Amino acid sequence: IVTKIFIDKEKNIFIGTRWGLSQLSLDLFKMYDVADGLPNEFVWCFEEDEDNNSILIGCDSGIVELKKKDGKIYNLPINNQLRKTSVRALVKISPTNFLIGTRENGIYQWNRRDKIEKVHPDAQVFSAIKAHGNKGNIVWWGTANGLLKHDLKHNTFETFQEEEGLKDKNIWTLAPYDDDTLLLGAGKGIQKFQKGKFVPFRLGALIGNPTINDIKVTSKYEVLVATELNGVYIYRHDEEDSQYTSIHLTTTNGLIHNDVWSVIN
Repeated sequence: IVTKIFIDKEKNIFIGTRWGLSQLSLDLFKMYDVADGLPNEFVWCFEEDEDNNSILIGCDSGIVELKKKDGKIYNLPINNQLRKTSVRALVKISPTNFLIGTRENGIYQWNRRDKIEKVHPDAQVFSAIKAHGNKGNIVWWGTANGLLKHDLKHNTFETFQEEEGLKDKNIWTLAPYDDDTLLLGAGKGIQKFQKGKFVPFRLGALIGNPTINDIKVTSKYEVLVATELNGVYIYRHDEEDSQYTSIHLTTTNGLIHNDVWSVIN
C-alpha cells in the first residue's frame, strides 16, 4: 500500500508505504525500513525543512529526519512523547517551529530546540495544510470530527461540522484551490469550502459519495482526485469556452487497482 507520495524542491520523489519508505531520483533508488532508522514501517506524511536541508517523516510511533547530505535517517528526541501515536500531518510554520497532527493524541507544536507542547488535546488528525497568501497564519486540519481552523496568531480553534454543511465528518485530505478556497476529501465525496462556507461544487456532483483519499490541485484549471475503490478522477476546466471535462481512470483503462491513496502531478 502506497500511503503518500511527496516531491521535494530538487524533484526527488519520496514514497511512503505500509512497509517503509522509498526514495527515487534520477540517479538513485533507495528503500528504508526500521533497520535504517524508521520508528515504524507505516509512513504517513512528509514535510520538507529547507532550513536544515532535510525531510521530516511522520510514521506510526513518531517522527524521523532524513538528512539529504548523507541520505541517512535520524531519530528525534521528541519521539519519547510520540512513541504511541500515529503522526498523520506535519506543517512547518516558521524556520524552527512545526505543528504535528496525530491520530490519537491531538496536535502538538514543536520547536527545533526540542521543546514540544500540546496545543489541542482532542483532535484526531488525518491531514493538514497551511493557508496561502495573506492568510498564512491559518492552518486547516482534516479530522475525524470535521474541519478544524487553527488561527496561529491567536492560538484559537474553530470547528466546522455537519451543521455548517459538511457531508461527512471524517476529512481524509485537504487541498488549497486558491487563497479563499479549500477542497475537502471526506468519507462521502469531495466538497468546496469558500470564504468560511461550504458551497456547491460541480466535481462533487460528478464523483458522488466515495471516500476521497487524496486531492491535488495542479492548476486553477485541473484537479486530480484519488478515491477508495473508485479509481482516479481528472477534472479540467477550459476557461475560454467554459467547458468542464473529466477523465475517470479505473482498472478497466489502466489502473492496477481501484483503491488509490495518493496522486501527484
